[in-house]
Amino acid sequence: MLALITTIAPRRTSVKSLAQDIHGWHRMRQSVLMTAAVSYALTGSLTAVQARVLYHIPLDASADEVRGGALTCSASGPPKPRAGMRGNAMTLGPGGLETLTYSTSDFPSAPNWTLDLWLLPLGWKGTDHVDPFLIEVKGDDGWRVAIFKEDRRSNLVAVIEGDGVSRCLLAPIYDWKGNQWAQLLLCREGDDFRFYLNGEAAGRCVRAIEPPRPWTKQSGFSLSLAASRNVAVDEIRLSDIVLPPREIERNYVTARLREKPYGVPVVRIPFTAIEPGGTAGGDAAAWQNAAVVSDFSWTLSSQGERRCDKQTWVHLMYSEKKLHLLFKSPLPKGGLSGAPHERDITTGGDEVEFFVMPRYTETFDYFQFVGNAFESFYDSLGRYGVKWNGDWRYKCREAEGSWLAELTVDDFGPIAAPKPKAGDVWNVNFCRNWWDRDGGKHEWTVWSQTSGGYHSYKRFGKIIFGGKDDAVVRVRSVAEVDSAARKVAAVLELLNPSSTARSVHVQRDYYPPNDYLPFSTSTREVTLVAGKSETLRIENDIGNNTGGLVEITVKDKETGDVYLYQMVML
Repeated sequence: MLALITTIAPRRTSVKSLAQDIHGWHRMRQSVLMTAAVSYALTGSLTAVQARVLYHIPLDASADEVRGGALTCSASGPPKPRAGMRGNAMTLGPGGLETLTYSTSDFPSAPNWTLDLWLLPLGWKGTDHVDPFLIEVKGDDGWRVAIFKEDRRSNLVAVIEGDGVSRCLLAPIYDWKGNQWAQLLLCREGDDFRFYLNGEAAGRCVRAIEPPRPWTKQSGFSLSLAASRNVAVDEIRLSDIVLPPREIERNYVTARLREKPYGVPVVRIPFTAIEPGGTAGGDAAAWQNAAVVSDFSWTLSSQGERRCDKQTWVHLMYSEKKLHLLFKSPLPKGGLSGAPHERDITTGGDEVEFFVMPRYTETFDYFQFVGNAFESFYDSLGRYGVKWNGDWRYKCREAEGSWLAELTVDDFGPIAAPKPKAGDVWNVNFCRNWWDRDGGKHEWTVWSQTSGGYHSYKRFGKIIFGGKDDAVVRVRSVAEVDSAARKVAAVLELLNPSSTARSVHVQRDYYPPNDYLPFSTSTREVTLVAGKSETLRIENDIGNNTGGLVEITVKDKETGDVYLYQMVML
């Protein structure tokens, strides 16, 4: 009924080239340290549909442990467990299992199923993308699928053949490098096949791409894995249902965040029943329970991609039908610059920008909202550009040495359908354009580092829509450096709007330049009294180091839900 063959063929690259890459350093460091506990279907309000697992190969203690069904296992080479996505994983390649095969003649006939597995290249250094590997899935009812890394291109390809029809899907893998776990999903729904990499659906390909090896016919079910260089495999599952794309993305993101996020900043934003009045922060009481993010970094700058010296704070919350943002930043030297203009015309000067991509789509559409210091604004949508005009409001003002800009999306309809609910994850970024009148210098700053222009949607951060009782984090600073004391500090205000006490775990790591192990780690366990807030200051020693990177995670001690995650280069 079904056959699956997996081969991986990596090649060597240089670690020196990565150490010289200013952005590759912290991306690789995050990859080396990344661990996550991922289950295929999360419980509670996060997942609407539960899948029945037909076969689960956890690869924790031995290769022949299979849950949910009977599979015959055969292997050659010594078992070599290692830390995995959940529990242990199994190492394939030199020093580990050379081959691993599972087979059965009693595979249930199911028109709808999902194959789910995780791969981790081990010891692949450098800035090159993961090397070619191949996954083959075949059945005796006429369909067959090959998933492989396209030679000399940064694409993962799925070629699907059956009933005389051939289709090709492409998934870009620019951000998947060595030492980083990746989730592959192949979904079958009748005659329709879908392929996902890390929760994102692969787009259709117009050119024909042939699999790197010919087909061989097999009967029954078999799963064969082999590697010519070390790679870890973990959590192989075959389930009897296909989740909707929105659930697949949300499960992937939320599950990974339960352990350690994966490189972009994340914040959980609260639900509010008290809507601000659109006065650019004039009604301070309406914003007092909003989440707050800060610690923007330079981009497109000779200063590098480090934390900028002129900061911006963004207040965030959502209501039944609206998304609310309030930007606050010091007035630039020489005052605000720019001029009033008609809608959808940009003239430079001081501006704030909000990018939002509710979920990845085949057309990669994202929304851009821009407002300047004279209440003129601009909006656009992906492929439609400025022809699209959304339903939103914008106000700004000066107050006590600061510039405040309030942005309200009046109806979620223009940017998402249906409206978000607690647990949903959107891809966003917040940007501040500075213009120094005296120095004549334009600076671009971002919350989530895009390593270039603002429109790099793959590097957008994440907002998680919180429930009414979720804790709220209000950032004053994530990386406040005290050079004299040789310390770097974070100052946070933690709110507990619920009627019961809540315990929050805060961890903060400091990494010296070009080092993938933390120099210092600080942790705090904070019990928040019901209906109260608490201000927390947490410090790390930096020794004699200059620069480096700070990483902070704030999460619920009991549920593991993440309230804040951020990495900041100093």
